[in-house]
Amino acid sequence: MVFVLTLADEYMINVDLSLLGLGLANISQSASNITANPIIGSLPPQVVRGTLYHSSQDDDTIYLYGGTTSYANTSFPGWQPPAPSTYTLWAYDITSRQWTYYNIEQSAPYRPSNGAAAEAVDQGLAFYFNGELDSGSSQSIDIVNGTSVFVSGMVVVNTTDQTARNLSTAQVSINLARARGRMQYVSEVGEKGILVLIGGSVFPANQLMNVNSDNFLPMTEISIFDVASIYNTSTPDGVWYQQNSTNQVATEVPSPRVDFCLVVGSAQDLSSHNM
Repeated sequence: MVFVLTLADEYMINVDLSLLGLGLANISQSASNITANPIIGSLPPQVVRGTLYHSSQDDDTIYLYGGTTSYANTSFPGWQPPAPSTYTLWAYDITSRQWTYYNIEQSAPYRPSNGAAAEAVDQGLAFYFNGELDSGSSQSIDIVNGTSVFVSGMVVVNTTDQTARNLSTAQVSINLARARGRMQYVSEVGEKGILVLIGGSVFPANQLMNVNSDNFLPMTEISIFDVASIYNTSTPDGVWYQQNSTNQVATEVPSPRVDFCLVVGSAQDLSSHNM
């Protein structure tokens, strides 16, 4: 298995994890140049706080969605200003080592960052929940530094045909949008698995705001999405459920937080799942 990480420079770092069980000394990495696809002549945007997705199980493509251009060091060699948001979905072919892009502008016209992401590789689906737009999101968005627009909706990308849908997230919160939370896919629950959304900060949705504080969500508030519901024409935006977590020892409940790590561990008999 190979994990590919994009860097905000001229290279792709490839880390071979196939020998991970043999010890850290056996892990190798290599760098390859980021080159433009000769047909389209364009490079992928240089972004941070976006998401890399695997494709379906029989495909070696990696997808890039979301992210924002960092202004932390504009003198960095190769730094580029924000790219147009016309093409928000990019794909990297591991075999040919070339990038290409797909136009999903009709469903996902912007490139948000800091959204909660998850993927159902077994179904060829990638999910991106809410997020924010800022001065690094696109050349076509007039947002000054220090302000953001927090966006509602959950973008669902079908990596088998490179199409997208944008589902309403009003079932989770009508007038609020979430940023810097985390989401995980659990395939063994329900007919086609669930998404578990937790943590992050909330802000009024779709309004220009000064970002000077965090409105943390309690870690006891958990939103669960039934993936099978998006296949049902009677529920075009899917179905969300709200679940409050409990703990007999209040001090063991994690404090509210953002930008944390979230992984799922399942029992061998799949009778329970822990995060």
